[in-house]
Amino acid sequence: MADLLSKITKRTVVNVCITTEEPVHVGSGKDAGVSSVDLPIVRDAAGKPVIPGSSIKGMFRAHFSRIVGSLDDASMNALNIRRTAGNLKDIEKEFLKGSRENREEIIEKSLGTIDKLFGISGLAAAIVFTDATVESKTVVTRKHVRIDPNTDRAMKGALFDLEAVPDMAKFKFTIVFDTITDEEHYGDVNKFVEDYLFKQLEAGMTMMIGGMKSRGYGRVSFKSQEKHTFTPAELLAGARGEKI
Repeated sequence: MADLLSKITKRTVVNVCITTEEPVHVGSGKDAGVSSVDLPIVRDAAGKPVIPGSSIKGMFRAHFSRIVGSLDDASMNALNIRRTAGNLKDIEKEFLKGSRENREEIIEKSLGTIDKLFGISGLAAAIVFTDATVESKTVVTRKHVRIDPNTDRAMKGALFDLEAVPDMAKFKFTIVFDTITDEEHYGDVNKFVEDYLFKQLEAGMTMMIGGMKSRGYGRVSFKSQEKHTFTPAELLAGARGEKI
């Protein structure tokens, strides 16, 4: 089954810039006494704010899953996008315990374009998102209070501090996509990335990321900056690839 992903036609590397249009809180969990902030943000080893690649990947998956899920069958067929046939958790269970031949059949007949692209349990994603890093260490700390849903009033003792990256900050990250040679199983994935994901990034995308979205946090814009392609021979030789 690994053979399906082992041969590539080319590798595309896209550098992307995230601009925060609102403060962004990608939390590291409730503080356990390390800092004075109740809800700190995720930081890298140098102390700079970071958005984990897993968070970016999850956001892209949710974004495109919603769009694709809104298409009717005629539109899906016209756009060469496949829908996952059945319950994904059941498919994952069958995939994990299946033989190589059974797994290939599941990919061919059951998995939709989005799930093949972003991966499922036992099947690696065809696309990689790196962590997004920012140059400035600047953050803002805001005070909030929890509201009692029964009284619509502030809860006693429920004041908390929240850390966020301010608006107009710029993060940078990289997307790496390998165009899979096996067109029978991954032709729809190759087309989706080239025709829809990359083109949306070139035009610019606005999405929400992180927590506290209902309190005015999380709106960001994505836009690709540079796009390079590499043939397998260029990758082997360590070439920089062709800039598009």
